[in-house]
Amino acid sequence: FDEMNKVIKRMVEKINTDYENSRFFTEDASHEMQTPLSIIRSKTDLLMQNSSIMEDKENEKYIKAISRAVSRLSKLNKSLLLITKINNNQYAEKKNLQLEERLKLYLSDLQELFEAKKINVKTNIQTCNVYMNPDMTEIMLSNLLSNAIRHNLPNGWIDICLNESELIICNSYK
Repeated sequence: FDEMNKVIKRMVEKINTDYENSRFFTEDASHEMQTPLSIIRSKTDLLMQNSSIMEDKENEKYIKAISRAVSRLSKLNKSLLLITKINNNQYAEKKNLQLEERLKLYLSDLQELFEAKKINVKTNIQTCNVYMNPDMTEIMLSNLLSNAIRHNLPNGWIDICLNESELIICNSYK
């Protein structure tokens, strides 16, 4: 048993070391990517504002493709940074929050978008007190509502139900 325990212990230590190395790499890589992505985005924006460059349809096509790719990379980078912050317990602070107030505020902010996309929103929102990190609450609500809009049909619908024990967001989908 001693030999087997030593092997298991070495394996666990190796797994922990690999995990830590991976976590540090993700954190370092995400931070290092921020500056070049910002530079590429700002230079691309400058190119897009230059009418003599953009009047050539080939240039316009390439520059817009670069802009879309940089946007995707920026979103990926933000996701990596979020994962890193979660893993580093940077969202450990928790507070008592009234989720219904935050949800109603988000819905109010999105009202014009719902109207523009002709999405019918039906709500049944009751009081819901939660004990969680305020930043993570914002991210959660933003992601859930953005996805319900993004993955919806034209003239679709979103049903939102919040009570003291659950939040349910349903939508028509593609």
